[in-house]
Amino acid sequence: MTLLTKTGVLLLPVILLSVVACGRHEPPASIPLAPGIAQNLAQNPGSTAFWIDKIGSVTNPTSVNPIQVDEASDLNVNGWAIDKPAASVAGGVEMVLDGKPYQIPYGSRREDLIDALHNPAYADAGFQTAFPARALGKGTHTLTFRILAHDRKSYFPTPGFTVIVGS
Repeated sequence: MTLLTKTGVLLLPVILLSVVACGRHEPPASIPLAPGIAQNLAQNPGSTAFWIDKIGSVTNPTSVNPIQVDEASDLNVNGWAIDKPAASVAGGVEMVLDGKPYQIPYGSRREDLIDALHNPAYADAGFQTAFPARALGKGTHTLTFRILAHDRKSYFPTPGFTVIVGS
């Protein structure tokens, strides 16, 4: 059945768009973070210092693998990272999800690092972000981080985490 207006315009696409807009089909969410830049940088052969405080609702995620995340919740990620060879804060931190890098906000204040690392220059070495877990989609995902060197000419990779979204 073809539906035409008096001017000959087909109405079927308008009807389909209305069905999608009414919520019968939900498009996949996107991760609201800027794309990463480290893929254009050299991997630093040295090592640095970092800590992941939380992934999802899991505190100290290095002791839990895989990490389960409810699809309806936010995926919260926070921690700290420094450029130890430069004795400075890092040039930034990227989160790599299933091989795709994203820049995450870096430079939040972490007073605890001054005492723990014995250097006041590390006080602004925190990072944190959150986005809907459904943006990843149900299933198993790989999460790693890239810590940019202070001069932003290379990066330090981190070990990976397995994140399972959904039940």
